[in-house]
Amino acid sequence: MILVGILLISVYSISKVHTYEQCNCISEKVELKCFKCGEDIEEDYIYCPHCKERLKRACEGCGRMINIFWRQCPYCE
Repeated sequence: MILVGILLISVYSISKVHTYEQCNCISEKVELKCFKCGEDIEEDYIYCPHCKERLKRACEGCGRMINIFWRQCPYCE
């Protein structure tokens, strides 16, 4: 009976540690670069403002702007 009590206390204390433990992850902003000139770009840019390279194209199925290198639109079925 004492062994079961110790086991329950151990399980309870371990679960409390995981319940109250906070994530120490560092969320960093991902810096995107133009594949042609290497300058910083934003995710929603259609053209690079530095070298004018096209970064996105309209999907033929749904019309959403997608990366020019994607073979298939992730929004279409």
